[in-house]
Amino acid sequence: MTPKIFFNMLLFTMRVSNVFFPLIKRLKDDAHIDGIVVPLFEGSTEEYLEIGEFLRRNELGAAAVTIATHQCDPSSYDVRVRKNAVDYFKDRIDWAQALGATKVSGPNAIPWGWWPEDFHNVGALRELIADRMNNAAPVLQEIGDYAAKKGILFGVERLTRWENAGLNTLKDLIAFLKFVDHPAVVGHVDTAHEIIDGNGPHAFKRAVAELANMNKLGVVEISAPHRGRIEESWIPWDDVIRPLIGAGWKDPIAIEIFDSAQPEFLKGVKLTRPAFPNTLHVATAAVAKVRQEWERVMAAIKPEPRFNDNPQGLPQD
Repeated sequence: MTPKIFFNMLLFTMRVSNVFFPLIKRLKDDAHIDGIVVPLFEGSTEEYLEIGEFLRRNELGAAAVTIATHQCDPSSYDVRVRKNAVDYFKDRIDWAQALGATKVSGPNAIPWGWWPEDFHNVGALRELIADRMNNAAPVLQEIGDYAAKKGILFGVERLTRWENAGLNTLKDLIAFLKFVDHPAVVGHVDTAHEIIDGNGPHAFKRAVAELANMNKLGVVEISAPHRGRIEESWIPWDDVIRPLIGAGWKDPIAIEIFDSAQPEFLKGVKLTRPAFPNTLHVATAAVAKVRQEWERVMAAIKPEPRFNDNPQGLPQD
């Protein structure tokens, strides 16, 4: 069976409000989504309670995405900035709860866009990254304690090397999750990062299986390496979907697409293509493509042979 599909609202806005309710209803009716991923960059509990109530009335699920910032950075050397990160993420966890989401995820260990310009030696850079991961671990443990009390899983996403330094591979992410060692702090797998910076399909299969065995496979997101239209992208569908099915993935899958009309993505992920003329059509085509490919791969997987101790169909005593 195809997992439920949630659509990330970052294609349309950096801040969801009641203004977007008609669009969300169109996404349900036209794209047949099962829920949305809501960016939690700013807002209030009251706003997200309103959005959550709208989603419940329309039988839609919710997940949430957020990011570490330079002012709220779990990996900072400044204890005040790390304290800011704890307070910042506690607020986002409260908002996720108000929304009705059970997962809030994103690049939450190192700020999006962090890159130390004064480093020109990869060994020294990796030592710095290791130091910052040491700083981040106890912060994420504290955030994990708070998330667990609220019934929320707190996901950590690894990003492509040109989006930030550190946590650029699933191997890095798995090592960090083992170091944090908190049941509520889980991993976030995004196909865009894996296709660009991964070590191939066999490594991806091993990483997905290891995350699942650790109970850390928390979020799965389908995104094109060019961050554009899913159905016009180079995504190795079999190599992506088969490991997820093998790992027993049954939670919703998120779809993430960025538009160069959003200034943050024009610069942040270096989008140079023209803005989409019709984002609703882009979303509709993406959901249809993901559903089609998942069903195709599922149909092609042969069931495991089962031992039959009565091959002749003889009467049993």
